[in-house]
Amino acid sequence: MMKQWILLLLLSGATALGCSDDSKTDGGDKSTDDADLSSDSDSGGLSDGDSDGDSDGDSDGDSDGEDNESCRYIDIVIAVDPSGSMAEELEAFRDVVFPAFAQKLTDISEDLDDFRIATIDACPNQADFHTRGKGGECSFEGDERWINSSSSALNEEFACVGDIYVDDIAAACDENNDGDEKPLASIIASLTPPFVDNENKGMLRDDAILVVIPMTDEDEENTDNLTAEQYFDQLTALKGGVVENMVMLGIGGTQTFNCGSLYGDVNDQAVLLKEVTDMFSAANRGVFWDLCDGKPLEDGLDAAISIIKSACDNFVEVE
Repeated sequence: MMKQWILLLLLSGATALGCSDDSKTDGGDKSTDDADLSSDSDSGGLSDGDSDGDSDGDSDGDSDGEDNESCRYIDIVIAVDPSGSMAEELEAFRDVVFPAFAQKLTDISEDLDDFRIATIDACPNQADFHTRGKGGECSFEGDERWINSSSSALNEEFACVGDIYVDDIAAACDENNDGDEKPLASIIASLTPPFVDNENKGMLRDDAILVVIPMTDEDEENTDNLTAEQYFDQLTALKGGVVENMVMLGIGGTQTFNCGSLYGDVNDQAVLLKEVTDMFSAANRGVFWDLCDGKPLEDGLDAAISIIKSACDNFVEVE
């Protein structure tokens, strides 16, 4: 039940994302900059006249002398471990996480052209995005396998798909051998051939920030014996190796069982998941939310959205 609650909270937070445009305010004229020295609000006594905190004369704060183009699109893929131990988390995902994520994305979406959100379980053998919940087909308004921000039924679609459908997993993954506990592998599979060329075609956009959210109350079932660095490389390869154009919110526990989680017991430590998330965090593009902290996942969504905004404001265009 906890998994459903957390999924709903995540989806609800998704509707609050937004990116602000950078605009050039420095004319680049030395005499103008010198004249504005006393009134320039750049920190540290810098006086380039653009109030961005550096001395390069542009407005994006990265000290490279060039304005970065803010992104206009965000692609979000959420992968949820639907195994039996996640019952409480699934309920939390459905009832709290998805609604909160949807609301947060809506709140900041005015500066975006659009965002889209796809949901999958943690079985990489069938990594086509979900279009139904336990109650039946969600009938997404855009007739795609994902939710579009333009949908007039956004909240209803979140509520539907957030009630994770799991009845078809047994045919594709061996639940007895934890084949359905691979959220990282599922995200990668969903955005690589054959799924990205067939069922999930069109989801991944070159000019969008990619946000990935793997969630489990255990750890990635690493049957391929990959290292954290190999998972990181496969994930960033989805964006041409440009980690700046990705954000990862990893959700798992650092302890086991009665660890203080608001969403039920944590079955095992998410060691590998945290290691991969920490690699994104080292590039200022990741947040690991510890289910054992005893804090609501809404706080984790706030932290992730702050990073998404930063990534959007510093989007790297790849030719």
